[in-house]
Amino acid sequence: MELRRIESNLEVLKSYRENAEIFEWDFPKSEAPPNRVIFVDGKLRHLLRYEPSPSSKLLISQVVVGAILYCCRRVEIIDEPKSVFVAAFTSPLRNMNVRIWGREATKGIVENGDLSQFSNKLMAEMEMELSRKLVQDAMGAVIKDGSLKPIFQLRTERPFTPGYGPVGLVKNVESSLSPEVEKKLLNNLEIGDRSKAFATIYSNEGNEIRLVSSYVRIGRNTFVRLDAVAARKSDIERITKFFNSVASVVAEISLDISFGRYPNDIPPVQGLEQILGAYLYDPATVESLVKIEEGESE
Repeated sequence: MELRRIESNLEVLKSYRENAEIFEWDFPKSEAPPNRVIFVDGKLRHLLRYEPSPSSKLLISQVVVGAILYCCRRVEIIDEPKSVFVAAFTSPLRNMNVRIWGREATKGIVENGDLSQFSNKLMAEMEMELSRKLVQDAMGAVIKDGSLKPIFQLRTERPFTPGYGPVGLVKNVESSLSPEVEKKLLNNLEIGDRSKAFATIYSNEGNEIRLVSSYVRIGRNTFVRLDAVAARKSDIERITKFFNSVASVVAEISLDISFGRYPNDIPPVQGLEQILGAYLYDPATVESLVKIEEGESE
């Protein structure tokens, strides 16, 4: 099995200069929401931890990723969620193999830092892989729960497809909003409106990639943020147009009391999280099923 090493987001992006700009001067206009919207999310559970010595550590986790379709005020799961077991090691345990119920765990070496970095990064990669597949299948507008990290887009030729996305949906942003952001972007927004879009630009020796973002008011004091990645300036207008329709559907779902919405929850995402959670194993069960053995030396 291939042994993977985690690649720090900071290490990959450290040579990229970062700055932000607001490029929409007129407030955006709402548009009809897409007929079919697909929400993508992942769940992670840490199951077992072994530390035979201070330098020898092993963390076994499980990652489950899936998608749900929202259409005509109904939701349905898309295919079977993908579940993988993950074994993150420090270097002294690099030759260990982990099997759970006969399934070999995805292995990764973490040289420095918390072992959970590997499973977190793997889940983000799996979410993006599924999002790209659904965009390619043209099944509907794809919204991934959480931000779209530029780190996973740097080597992607086409990170955004008009009409399909993907778009990142970031919840619980209220605590991170500065007074300056509120003054420039959020004043006078009605529920269901989105803010002017802005871009965080990563540039290095003439190469640029933009994380385009916009806030949507979904309650009196509640906002979410939409993110999309533009590899070229020409993508930005297509992204902001897509934001208009996506903002409409996010606001529509959030205001629909028939879903029994709680503050800061988007009902289809909440439902998907519950479905994915049912696929996660209990740590006590895994402890009785796990088999750890030394493999061949590299």
